[in-house]
Amino acid sequence: MKHITSIIAASALALSSSLTVQPAFSGEITIPSQMNEVVKPELAAKYTYIENGEYTKALGFPTYEWLPTDTKPKAIILGIHGLTLHGRRYRTLARTLAVSDYGFVALDMRGFGSCRWDDNNQFSTPTDNRKEIAHEKSYGDIVKLAQMIREKYPDTPILALGESLGCTFCVKLAGEHKDLVDGLILSAPAVRINPSMYATPTDIKEGFAALLKRGHKVSLKQFITHLVSTRQDVAQEMMDDPLILKQIRIKDLLATDLFCEKTAGFGKNVAPNIPVLILQAGGDKCVSPEAVTRLMANMPSSNQTLSWMGSWGHLQLETSYMRGKVIDTVGDWIENRTKDACAELTALEQDIDDLGGTLVE
Repeated sequence: MKHITSIIAASALALSSSLTVQPAFSGEITIPSQMNEVVKPELAAKYTYIENGEYTKALGFPTYEWLPTDTKPKAIILGIHGLTLHGRRYRTLARTLAVSDYGFVALDMRGFGSCRWDDNNQFSTPTDNRKEIAHEKSYGDIVKLAQMIREKYPDTPILALGESLGCTFCVKLAGEHKDLVDGLILSAPAVRINPSMYATPTDIKEGFAALLKRGHKVSLKQFITHLVSTRQDVAQEMMDDPLILKQIRIKDLLATDLFCEKTAGFGKNVAPNIPVLILQAGGDKCVSPEAVTRLMANMPSSNQTLSWMGSWGHLQLETSYMRGKVIDTVGDWIENRTKDACAELTALEQDIDDLGGTLVE
């Protein structure tokens, strides 16, 4: 895509505390100081970043948009973040897609990111506390956001993209609101939690403390530094991000586990023809890599693509330390769903018939 693999090296520099934010370049001036980044001016000019814009004003929760500057988006990607994370964690992927003429919209779900760290109660009210994790209520927020995107871009494909826990929301949305989702991009779907998450002595100790001490929060340091990624730079980036949860209540962990167990069941309801891309790595210590096949078997769609990421770890999309293969896989898959690419596929199908073959569904 233009081609997207050549853009990633220029549009996404590794995080460094020595870098100075250039607001005129990056436009994302509210990124915490620990996450300062520089974007080349010629690339920054190709996309527009909007924080807490019209969607936030209408719906009351944090939203982030990365849009191509001078053209209508060829598609809108709705990004749903994973456990402990927040919407701006997709910023490197979002910028890269935006400079290739795709829009990207993300949000902070209840209990995460700016919803959680909201000292001025910008996003909570006395009757609606968004500082607390509440997956079903977050799902309702996502539905409303998707509806607004559809109203604003009625003729533009909407692709729901999620990582880990975010995938569960995407699959549920596609199954219950088929008119709002034209495709799914799922990275490390949390179909079943990997038993290794609960296997270390530290985890066992934290679990007992949570059961015995009222209000105890489980430390997520072990989860972040040893399970989320095999790469130290990614783990350190997460530890340095002040908007990522470092502790969580045991009841929220259990609720998340129960919610994710429904992912495969939600998959039964998606449209038979919906295109689906799944990225999964064999070295994933957070979710069971094998369980992804159960989700795929449950989804009636025959238009599924599984991209196996070898021995890599869990987190692939919500980091500034991006792999070219990941960007290439996601970019090419999206590009192949544009109107021009669909026209090429139709022509190819005609060629099959003209050359004596039989086209089958």
